[in-house]
Amino acid sequence: MFKKKPQLKPYTVVRSSDRRKIAQSIIDEFHPPLPQSQDTESTLTELRNSLLPDEASSAKFTTSLGPNLDTVAGTIYFGVHAGDAKKRPLWVKLEGYMLPTVYTLWKNPKLLPLLHTHQSVMEKLYTGADLMIPGLIGPPFPAGAAKGKLVAIASSKSPTVALAVGIAEIDVSELSKVVGEKGKAVRILHWYGDEIWSLGGSGGEAPEKVDFGDDEEVVREEKEEEKVEEGNVEQKVESGMEKLTVEYKEGQGEEKEGEIAEGSKSEDTKQGEAEPAPEKELTTKDIDAAFVHAALYGIHSHIAKKSNTSLQFPITSSVFISNFVLPFLPPPSHFNAETGSMCIVHPSLQLKKTSWKNAAKFLKQLDKDKLIKSKTRGGGEVVVQDIDWSDDRVKNFTPYKLPIPAPADEHSGLSGGGQKSGAPAPAGPLRVLELYKPSSSIFPILGAVKAERKEFYTSQKLRSLLTAYLETETETVPTNKRLVKVNPVIADSLLNSSREDTEILSQGVVKRDLLAERFVQACSPYYVVLRPGEEYPNGGLKPHAGPPPKVTVLLESKRMKNTTKVTGLEAFKIDLQEFREELKRVCAGSTSVSQVQGSSPKNPLMEVMVQGAHEKAVKDAVVERGVPGKCVVVVDKRGGNKAKGSGPKEG
Repeated sequence: MFKKKPQLKPYTVVRSSDRRKIAQSIIDEFHPPLPQSQDTESTLTELRNSLLPDEASSAKFTTSLGPNLDTVAGTIYFGVHAGDAKKRPLWVKLEGYMLPTVYTLWKNPKLLPLLHTHQSVMEKLYTGADLMIPGLIGPPFPAGAAKGKLVAIASSKSPTVALAVGIAEIDVSELSKVVGEKGKAVRILHWYGDEIWSLGGSGGEAPEKVDFGDDEEVVREEKEEEKVEEGNVEQKVESGMEKLTVEYKEGQGEEKEGEIAEGSKSEDTKQGEAEPAPEKELTTKDIDAAFVHAALYGIHSHIAKKSNTSLQFPITSSVFISNFVLPFLPPPSHFNAETGSMCIVHPSLQLKKTSWKNAAKFLKQLDKDKLIKSKTRGGGEVVVQDIDWSDDRVKNFTPYKLPIPAPADEHSGLSGGGQKSGAPAPAGPLRVLELYKPSSSIFPILGAVKAERKEFYTSQKLRSLLTAYLETETETVPTNKRLVKVNPVIADSLLNSSREDTEILSQGVVKRDLLAERFVQACSPYYVVLRPGEEYPNGGLKPHAGPPPKVTVLLESKRMKNTTKVTGLEAFKIDLQEFREELKRVCAGSTSVSQVQGSSPKNPLMEVMVQGAHEKAVKDAVVERGVPGKCVVVVDKRGGNKAKGSGPKEG
């Protein structure tokens, strides 16, 4: 229901008298167990506070409901539970129901009858799907799970933690079996991760376990968890689920790159100490000459290393600047041998301080000097089409001393450039290997071809396993080799009750391509990021759950100022501090590294920000770090000031 964010009206504080009335009506409706105490009045007060705490607030909202997206209105009640520092959404009043959120159920676990399902089914519920009868674990079932009543749902992985709330569509408590049954068991209204849950802000992660006391039903579910994992009912876990597309959140890595803030502070301090005095600021003429000499040095260096033969043209302006110019800018000692530092590039040497002000005009000047050949593409982008490697100025160039990197900081573990010691940037493109972990619904097919159930497979390997099964266990239609006859295992594992599949079952034949697509879709996606030289499964690499990560380049405009923000770099093992310094040089603007607003403090998502709109330069810098272009997404949110569409674009 709450897949889309509800439209909230301003918050209002709930009066104490109204709060007590609402809490008492909840007690009368749900009959929660009373805390043990000899004082009846204090017991009721304690129970009311656990259901709807003091200083609660409310907000009316509207949202869309049903297949026709009918607009409905309701009220959300917010409060701060004991032991929690944040205000969370605790109750939702809608359609005549007073609906407890998962936050409330984690504090009051016995408030609703608790049903259980498999983890693979729970993942589908997170997308807004309803719970079908075959997805239930049982019987027996709680006595209160009657038709039209609110029920909570937990997974077999964490049987005490409610992760969804819905209305029972049938008398679940009367079911004597679930295998082979059809129909909807629970209509899901709210789940962990939906827009109501997200109103609780950061720190709202589900607990690993909730104390149920001596509840025999839940204790039984905990003991049966191992049996579920072993697959006693694996063949029917998803056979009754409606066809769904599972949606995942993107761009979230599971690995932290280290104490970035500390490294940032150390480096900024060192740079500040090394900066020359203001009176030593270079003139524009000196800065222009330094950039031209750096370009000559860069071309000369590529010839000396014989790396010029492997270049592919055209070269973007950002790539040329970052490879042929910036690494060859001189230190302060080049201009003042007595007092100048050798550890950094002279602070005055910034592209925006040249007479050209930007890379495009600088390249046009080099073209005018016949050092390179450039071209202006559509949209104003300037690229380098060729370099004159035989130019006399390059042949006769005399190299000068370049900045000497500062020694590593013993406390921060970072070198002067911001790179983590022992974690060099990849010397080549990264590879993102997409893997799939089979769900229990296709275990019968894997068993027939003697394949491991808990192994990770590529999509190509999965298709070959299915082909092996079809060749040995099914019959091909003689007149059309692309069709095979449906057997009971295929019907249970890969087909459902949709109109398309019902027609397939009536005909008794199905396309091989459709089965291959369903076979891959029946698996959970995983991925592994491989550095150059790394291979999977060798090397001890552990796959991460979810689809391949994305690096998001976000362009925003606030108060007439453009900014470019980059998130998702951690998943590709990119050092954020070093990347910040690179953007500072390439884009000639101020940069910063900070935590994304709203991300979890326990597993923060970091972003690198640079002032100005630098879509092309930033994207090229990400790709140069080895990130595949298909894993880079550009989102332009600059409103009327932007030149391109606002939708995300994948590279």
